[in-house]
Amino acid sequence: MKNKLIKLMEKEGFILILFVCVCLVAGGTLFLSMENMNKNKNVGNGDFTILEESGEEISLYDEHFDLINQEEVKTVNAEDVEETEEENKNDEEELEEIEETMEIEEVETVNNNVEDEELEFEEDDYRETPEIVQDTANISMPVEGNILTDYATNTLIYSETLDAWVGHEAIDIEASMGTAVKAALDGVVKEVYEDDLWGIVIVIEHGNGLQTRYSNLETKEMVKEGLEVKKGDHISKIGSTAKAEMLMKPHLHFEVIKNGKLVDPRSIND
Repeated sequence: MKNKLIKLMEKEGFILILFVCVCLVAGGTLFLSMENMNKNKNVGNGDFTILEESGEEISLYDEHFDLINQEEVKTVNAEDVEETEEENKNDEEELEEIEETMEIEEVETVNNNVEDEELEFEEDDYRETPEIVQDTANISMPVEGNILTDYATNTLIYSETLDAWVGHEAIDIEASMGTAVKAALDGVVKEVYEDDLWGIVIVIEHGNGLQTRYSNLETKEMVKEGLEVKKGDHISKIGSTAKAEMLMKPHLHFEVIKNGKLVDPRSIND
C-alpha cells in the first residue's frame, strides 16, 4: 500500500510540475504580446521619439503636424494675399472711374460757363469782332437826360456831397437807376474797375487819341477788358456807386479824354 501511494505521488507530482510549466509559458507569452501591443499603440499616438546628439528628444508625431500646420498657414496667407490684391485692384478701378467722372464734370462746367458768358454778351447785343471806326466826330451821349452838373474848368461848382467848391471836368447826366448806359462811339474796352470815389468805372478807347470814361455805374459784369464794342452797345447801367456824388440824383458821370486831357463831351460834334 505504501509503495502504491509513493508511485501515485510521483505520477501526480509530475503532472503538477508540468501544469505549472505550461502556465508559466502561457503567462510569459501573454505578457510579451501585451507589451508589443502597448508599443504599437504608443507609436500611433506620437510618443515615439528620437534622441539627438544633444540629448534633446524630438517627437516625430509633433514634427509631422507642425509641417501640416505650416502648409495650412501658407495656404491661408496665399489666399489673403490674393484677396488683398483683388481688393486693391477694385479700389484702383473705382478711383480711376471717379477721376474720369470728375474730369468730365469739370469740362462740362467750363463749357457751361463759356456758354453762359456767350449768351450774356449776346443778350446785351455785343458783337465780338466789330471794326473800330476811326472817325470820332460822330459821338453821341451814353444816356438821354437833363444835365445835372455841367462841364467846368474856369469856374468852381459847389458839391453838396463834398460840401465844397470844386472843379468838374465832366458832365452829370440824370437818368433813372438801372437805365442802360451805351458806348458813345465804336471802340475797345480798355479798363473796367472800381474806384474809391467814382465807384464802378469803364474806359473805352476809340482811336485818334480819344477815350470816353463812364462812372457811377451799377455793374461791371456786362463787358470785359479787350472787348470790341459798337456805338450804342450797352456796356452797363446807371447806379449809385460814386461816393463823391452820392447825394445827387441818379446819374451818369461822363468824361471825354482827348490826347490825354479832359475836354467837354459836348465839344465833340454830335
